[in-house]
This record gives sequence, structure tokens and C-alpha cells, in this order.
Amino acid sequence: MLVAGMDASGNSSLGSRRFMGVVIGTQEGIHLIVKQLGHHQSHMRMITDKDKQNEIISKLQFDRDKVIAFCVQLDKDDIVAKTQEAKKTRHRYSRKRIYRTYDHLLYTHIQEKIKAFAVKHHHDIDEILFQCDQDCLDFVKSNGLKFDRPGSTHMLADIVAWSNNRGKEPIGVESVDLRALLKVELGRRFG
Repeated sequence: MLVAGMDASGNSSLGSRRFMGVVIGTQEGIHLIVKQLGHHQSHMRMITDKDKQNEIISKLQFDRDKVIAFCVQLDKDDIVAKTQEAKKTRHRYSRKRIYRTYDHLLYTHIQEKIKAFAVKHHHDIDEILFQCDQDCLDFVKSNGLKFDRPGSTHMLADIVAWSNNRGKEPIGVESVDLRALLKVELGRRFG
């Protein structure tokens, strides 16, 4: 069975979702990574000791065989706000509708990575449970993915997103920057 986790990171006081960490793996692969990390079981933002943060990031390694990780640079709230503020869209489309469209467009660009990993492990994307908290729940639901409560895989996605938000990418994480593409596509949809 494959498990997945998603988490967003950014400046929560501003409501800014800048990065989304995605981790997908076999249960065995996830278990091995979690075992290497030790007893870390909380959000990275709760760990204030910089040495402990760096230790966790340095221990985290994705082999791309049993576990893949990628981090999508989003700037979601900024892009959605600018789309809504555009002269032509201000009065016609709700922010909620623009967010939902953003989520659908984002998913169309990352689903091939997810699907390829699932196929490699003889699974279908519909069989994967995505562990997430409120940060990514709307994304998972609006794209028809199955969701589960946060667990070990969500914790790994949190580390990936948090680390990238601070310019410290863990080993084996693929960076994906879709900001310019999503701005253009939203502009076409709502322009």
C-alpha cells in the first residue's frame, strides 16, 4: 500500500501559503525514514532550537525508489489575490472560486508525478490516502483524492515544506516552481 502526505508552509500570520510539500511512499519506505529521524513527531514550527531543526533536515533523505518527495513553490494566496484584484475579475468571481480553480490547475501539473510513482508500485492514484491537515484539505477534497488524518507521512511533508520555505531543501526532494504558469492559466480563466 502507498501512503502520501501534503502540507503547506509560509507565513501563517499573513495567511500566505508559499510552499507545498508532497511525500508519497510505500509504508516500508516511510517507516524507515521516520525511524532514521528518531522521535520527532511535531510540526517543524514548534521546534525552536535551530540545531535540532538542522539535525532533522540533515537526517531526512528520500531515495526516489520507495519514497518520493517534491516541493511546489506556490505563493498561492498572493496569486489568487492578484487574480481577484484584476480589473476584469473583481466583481464577477469569488475568491473561493478562484482558489478552487487554482487547486485544480495545480493538481493537473503534479498528478503525473503522483501517477507515475503509483504505477511504478502497481497501484492506482485512487488507492492512495493523502494525510493532511487543514492547510491542504481543500486541495485534496476538491481534486477528488482520498484523505486521511495527519500521520507520519504528513509529518515528512511538513518538514519538506518548512525546510524549503527557509531555503534548506532535504536530500532527494525535487523542487517544482509553477508560479508563473499558474498566474497565466488563472489569468486566462478569469480574464
